[in-house]
Order: sequence, then structure tokens, then C-alpha cells
Amino acid sequence: MTAPCVILDIGGVLEFTRDTGWVQRWERKLELAPGTVDERLRDVWEAGSVPLD
Repeated sequence: MTAPCVILDIGGVLEFTRDTGWVQRWERKLELAPGTVDERLRDVWEAGSVPLD
């Protein structure tokens, strides 16, 4: 049995990706304190994380 599908990878889920600095660039652009994006998105990062064991 086959089924057509689309697989989306938001980065770091199906493949480990290097740090591109996008978080820091957006913090500067939006004039946010360093670490603000990670702090505000902590629940999102945890919900989308994959255990490394």
C-alpha cells in the first residue's frame, strides 16, 4: 500500500543543522535583549524536541 505525502522539516528534527545565527539577527532587528527569543519560545522548542538517547 502506498500513500502520497509531504514531509516538512523545520530544521534540526530530521537532520541536525548548524547554527545559522537567525535568532541573534532577529533579536537585533527587533531590538530585543539577547536570549529573549529562546526564552519566549522555550515551550515550542521543548514540544518539538527529539530525545537524543
